[in-house]
Amino acid sequence: MYCTFDGVASSVRQLSYDPAWVITGGENQALGSAVAGAGDVNGDGFSDLLVSAPFFDVHVRVGRVWEFHGSSGGPPTMSN
Repeated sequence: MYCTFDGVASSVRQLSYDPAWVITGGENQALGSAVAGAGDVNGDGFSDLLVSAPFFDVHVRVGRVWEFHGSSGGPPTMSN
């Protein structure tokens, strides 16, 4: 999954083709098939993000959702 972030929420700018944030998942996990804002889960003043992989483990039919805490530099590349 690729995400661009320019740090300026109030401006309308052309999105960069160079991702500022990249996470990867296993083959056929469908990582990033659903992405949602989670509000400010940890109370730090930055919006947080939820990213799903509905086919995380197809052998036991288990999906997974990761929470990424926002920051002034954008979300981290490792979930919280």
